[in-house]
Amino acid sequence: MGEKELRRLRQVGAIDTVEPDASTAHQELDSARRHLVSAMLIAGDDPAAAFAVGYDAIRKAISAHLRARGYRVAKGAGYHQRTGEYAMAALDHLGVVDHIEAFDDLRQLRNQSEYEALMVGPEELAEMLAHARALVEAIGIDLGI
Repeated sequence: MGEKELRRLRQVGAIDTVEPDASTAHQELDSARRHLVSAMLIAGDDPAAAFAVGYDAIRKAISAHLRARGYRVAKGAGYHQRTGEYAMAALDHLGVVDHIEAFDDLRQLRNQSEYEALMVGPEELAEMLAHARALVEAIGIDLGI
């Protein structure tokens, strides 16, 4: 995908070009890392909350990458979906494509858990945490943070 897909996302208004912001990217990646630790700590007691916090770790790590590279996701409905589209376009070189591809499924599970009272089971939680660990780590390495 790469540059061609990023160009398309800009053309359709899914992402905007902004000034790169390494400082905020660093803060967001730190937040993503703390969320990941928090999700693992509460996983046994509150799987639904752990899932939501772990999902946010992924989203914030992707957001950190956006900020560091001089992009932001356009505001409005579909924000998280556009975040995933950016990840597919910009992070495919990191060798974690399967984890990136899982983001949309995780987004849907998170929405069902948040808005439809779907109970997240231990298997879904373990899968999400594996994806979160891989993505947060890979993005941190890519950004040198």
